[in-house]
Amino acid sequence: LEYSMGDQPALRQFDPFDAGKMDYPITTYQPLYYVANSFQDAQERMRAYAQSLKRPFGVRYNSITSSLDIDRDITVKDEGIPA
Repeated sequence: LEYSMGDQPALRQFDPFDAGKMDYPITTYQPLYYVANSFQDAQERMRAYAQSLKRPFGVRYNSITSSLDIDRDITVKDEGIPA
């Protein structure tokens, strides 16, 4: 917590397109934090990012059943964790 509030980490406007391409070191503290103006701002940006992803099916959240509705049959491959 002390590190995150200090001067070392850089702060950048939250952009999921940029954040998804960012490489983070695993042996040191995170050098960059993305900051959103509000939760709503972050939510809108994440929705735009999710809509841009190419996938061979459509998916929507059904708030009545608290489940996901998928527009066609899909198969999930269980290939395990890579070694």
